[in-house]
Formats: sequence, structure tokens, C-alpha cells
Amino acid sequence: MPHHLIPQAELVLYAMLKPRDQDWADRFLKAFEFFQAAACKESAALEIARRWDIGVKTFYRNRKRFLARGWQATLNQARLRKLKRAQLPAAFLEHWHAKCCENQRNCAPAYRSLFLDELCACKPIPGLGTWQQIWRAEHPECAVPDECPYRPYDNTPKGWSYRNLVANRPDDYQLAAARIGLGAASDYLPMLPTTRAGMELGQVYVIDDLFHDVKVNFVGNRESRIVLELGALELLSGHYCAWGLKPVRENEDGTRELLKYRYVRYLLAHLLCGLGVNKNGCTIVGEHGTATIDKDLLAVIQKWCGERVKFFAGSLHHAPIARGLWEGRPGGNFRVKAALEAHHNLRRNELALLPGQKGMDPDHAPEDLKTKESENKALIKACAAFAKERPDLLEEIAAPVMGYYRWAEALMLIYEKIADRKHHHLEGFEEAGLIVQEFQLCKGYAWAPLKQLNGATPEERRAVEVMIAAHPERVRARMMSPIEVFESRRKELFRFPDCAVPQILTMELGQACAVDRERCLVVADPEIPGRSYKYLAIVREMDGHERALPRGEKVVAHLTPFAADRCYVSRPNGEYIGIAPGLQRVCRNDAEGVKRNLGLYQKALAVELKALAPLGEQRLKERLEAAETNLGLLGGAAPATAESFDGDEVAVNDDLARRAAQIRERAKV
Repeated sequence: MPHHLIPQAELVLYAMLKPRDQDWADRFLKAFEFFQAAACKESAALEIARRWDIGVKTFYRNRKRFLARGWQATLNQARLRKLKRAQLPAAFLEHWHAKCCENQRNCAPAYRSLFLDELCACKPIPGLGTWQQIWRAEHPECAVPDECPYRPYDNTPKGWSYRNLVANRPDDYQLAAARIGLGAASDYLPMLPTTRAGMELGQVYVIDDLFHDVKVNFVGNRESRIVLELGALELLSGHYCAWGLKPVRENEDGTRELLKYRYVRYLLAHLLCGLGVNKNGCTIVGEHGTATIDKDLLAVIQKWCGERVKFFAGSLHHAPIARGLWEGRPGGNFRVKAALEAHHNLRRNELALLPGQKGMDPDHAPEDLKTKESENKALIKACAAFAKERPDLLEEIAAPVMGYYRWAEALMLIYEKIADRKHHHLEGFEEAGLIVQEFQLCKGYAWAPLKQLNGATPEERRAVEVMIAAHPERVRARMMSPIEVFESRRKELFRFPDCAVPQILTMELGQACAVDRERCLVVADPEIPGRSYKYLAIVREMDGHERALPRGEKVVAHLTPFAADRCYVSRPNGEYIGIAPGLQRVCRNDAEGVKRNLGLYQKALAVELKALAPLGEQRLKERLEAAETNLGLLGGAAPATAESFDGDEVAVNDDLARRAAQIRERAKV
């Protein structure tokens, strides 16, 4: 290696080069020395290409750089700059990093402050000293100026260019942690890879609340408000299996009513007792905010299943970067419920076509939102003036935003489409076997699952197999929709007994009521004042038998907004009775709904008739005795003719005997 071609002061830099850069420097300098000593330059260039694997053009280009700027000009300049940055004193780099982290936004003000507030102010720079010391080290042959000659972006000490220092700033994690906190810095840490392959249905439920990016009108509010939602996602199927809506309501004191902790109890009661969990265990993933489970609720749940149901919310990010500093606002790790967060985004995108959008944040709000809200507020005032004559006017008027109930109806339809989507890319579906093989009899016909052939005759099966062999394009494999996966395996889930619902909800969330004259329970809606629901006081007990509650009996009813078609009835002392079915308010042209309510009416009628059976038997017995007496008294008299009874040709005695026989038959029944 011809070290004499490298200045003595730059040998340290050569020693710091990576092996590939050292190898290039060695080969080039040897080739350069060989070229300079050769008599025939053209032959020497060809020999260099053969011996040191350096192309002729490459050699001439780097020779020109070497003669102009030295051996460093032949190296990779990006790697060389990175290496030179590392030569800055460690104490100075620590000081520069601290200044970058102190500035909350960017590094440019920190760079200017380094010059104007420290260097030019004759303050010592860690690792380098004052500007006079820096000048003497860089210009030993020149006198020290009276004033600091260094200026930002213009005349800088060696290695102090803005580009160089910014390239040597702290990395993104350090900046985020110092400027915001460890929670924000976690974005620069690796995500733990997971998969749904190998899971079973009901092993993991993810729960979370959602603020919809839309405003709606709700009766009682003075202006349009957003809608809140709390729901659960079954992780294996990706099905949003349980959800409930709540419009933001304005209270009389001007405050707004948002989601409260009791809604989590409603949701868990529906998940555990209505849908079910995996028999081998279930983990409910939530957060440390609204969608959380306290110790008391977890104790009630584990009372019924032991440790098979667990709650997980991830860790809290609020610790400072060093002990003794101020702690941050506690915040959970949203990545533990990334599946539900992604589903939130999907639903928001699909719902973005509905009117009343307010944008994902103020920066993305529609520009006409303020004027729309002003007009809508004026319309609400006008509707309030006609509230007595037309209480439904707010739902009918053509306002800039939708009414809550119409918006909720549209939301339900969109959710059904999302649950039944078959063209998706949910992770692990194929590995978990959540696919369906389908065939098509003829082009244009509907696709049918191949498993239908299991119930076909051998002749039909052979015909389909021949068709498939001739037309392989009529066979396909597709992903199952989320609701297909959930419903196909729902029977495998283990459900808590119904008596667990009042314990999960606690007696505080129950409503004291009494069986009224119609043998019904009228339970007020806990969320909407003035609204109530009616339930038939014929409860289904734990053993499956039905029992009618007597009129006037006082009970405690528990409702959940996730299953409003029933209420769970207990005695005031907490003893569970059973489930009372709901008489739902249905449209007159809803044949199924009317039929369902009629069935409950017939059930109530049957209970009343059964209670009247002893009295009916007693009266029937008395009538039979009277008929027997009359037959005995009239049996010896002369038979009456038809003329005496308006043309009746049957004798009176025969008629009495026939009626007595009928009464006896009825008495037997």
C-alpha cells in the first residue's frame, strides 16, 4: 500500500474507513502509482483494468479527481461525509442533541441559537471551547479577529454546516421521546407480528368506543351533535358482532352526555350471556379509558368461569425519559386493538357518503360546515315552536343533516354490507382455512359451495364433477365473509347463564317496577327520557319453564341496549326470576313483527284462560246439574209438538236430552 500518497494527517481517516472503502483506496493508489511510472499510458490503463479490476474510464475519472482534490475525492462521498460527522467531539454532539430536543418543532432554531446565543456570545462550546479557541485550531497561521467571524449558514466552523449538523441530529425516536414523550416515540419501535391462524372462535374479543365523523339532529338538542358508538369485534372472523349507538344529548344545565362506564357492562353482558365465548378461554382486549373493566366487574365475570375470561389493555405510556421528571398524561397502546382500529377506519370510509360530515379533524372539515350548522340551528328552533302540534317535524324537515333515527337506519344497512363482504384481505384467513370452494353450473348462474354436493345423489355428483373437469374456470376459492365465519361456528361458543346478567349490570342499573293491570312490565329507557318499553310478565325461568308473574308484584328489571327485545327480571332482594319477552313497537305492515306480538298476546291469553279453568269447570258443573234436574222434571210430561215451538219437529224431551249430553261432553273436556 503506497501510504506516501496519503498525507500523514489523513492516515487516521484512512484507518476509520470501512473495509470496502479501504480496498478501493488501496487498489486505486496502487494503480495510480503504476500509471505514473509507465511509459505507455494506454497500455498501462488496459493493464490496470486487468490487474486491479478498474475500468479505463473509471480510472481516468478518479485520477482527475485525485490530482485536483486528493485521495478523498475518489471515495464514496456520502459514506465519507457520514464518517467525518462522527469525528465531531462526543461532548459537542451531546450538546447539539440536547438543543435539538429542547426545541419542540424543528432543528433550525436550535442551529441558529447555537451560533447567536452561544458561539458569538463567547460562551464555551462543550468539547470545543470558545470561538477564539476554535479559530486558533482551524487557522493557526492567522491572527484571532476582534469579533466572532462565524455566522449560521454562511461562515461556520469546520463540520458546523446546517446540512452536516441536521444530518447528525438525534434520530426520530429520540426526538419524539424528548419533545412529546415515550408514548409518541413508540411509533418508531417494531410492532409484534401476530396472526389469526390457529385461533378459535370467541377466543379474543376487542372492544372500543368510536366518535363518528358526522353530526345528526336529535330531539331535545339545540344543535346537531355527533354520535358515539361502543362495540366489539370477534378477532378470528373479523366480525363486528355487537355494537350500540348513543347520540350526544344536551342536558338542561348545558352539559353534554357522553358514553359512561355502564355501557361497558351492557356490552359485556351481551357478549358473555348473549353471544358466548370460547369454552377454552377468552381474552377481552380493551383500553384504559372508556372500554375498560374494573376489578369488581372482572371478579363477577370470573365468578362464573374462573380464570377463563381475562382482560387485557396493554401498557400505559406516561413514564418520563428519566426518573424524577414530570410524568405524561397516561395513554394506552392502541396497537393492542389494531384490528378494531382498522375496522373503525373502514366504517368511517363507508359512512362518509352520508350528509352531515364534520371531517376527521378541524383541518379536514368541510368549508361550509359552519354555515350549515347555523341554518340547521335555525330550523331546530322553528321545529321547537311547533313541537306540540308536530313532535315528529324535526325528523321530517329537510335539514342540512340527517335525523338520528334515519342515520342509524342507514348505518345498519352499511354495517350489514361490511359484515357480508367477501372481497377482503383480512390477515391469516387463508392460513386459518376460512375459505369456501364454490362451483357454477352454467355461466351466469349463481355460485354454490361445493359442500352442497355432499347431499346430492351419486348421479348428480358425477354430473357436476364432469362439468368441473370440462370447465375448470367454473370452480373458485374465495374468502369467507366475517359474518359467515361467525355464524358457521357460533354453536361452539359457551354462554354464561342468564342469571349472570343482573350481577354483571349490578342492581344499581336495574329499574324497580311492578306488574300492571295488563300483566306487563313497563320499563323506562335509561338513556332517552320519556321513552319506555313494554315486556310481557310471563318469564322464562332457568329450567326453561314459563311462569306468569301476578299483577302488582314488585320486581327489578335489567335492560341492555344490545338486546332490547328482552329484560332480565329479579326480585328486589336480588333473586333472579327469568327473562320477560318484549312487546316491540312495530310498523303495521310488518307482518313478521305483528305475528310475533300476536304470539305473545296469545300466550298471555292462554295464561288467563288457564287461571279461569277452575271457575269455568265449576259453572259448567252447575249447568249440568240444572240440566239433569230439568230433564227429570220434564220427563214425565206429554211431549210437546212442533207447533208449540215455531215448527221444531223434535220433541222437547229429546231436545233436553241432547243438550244434557252435550253438557256432559263439555264437562269431560
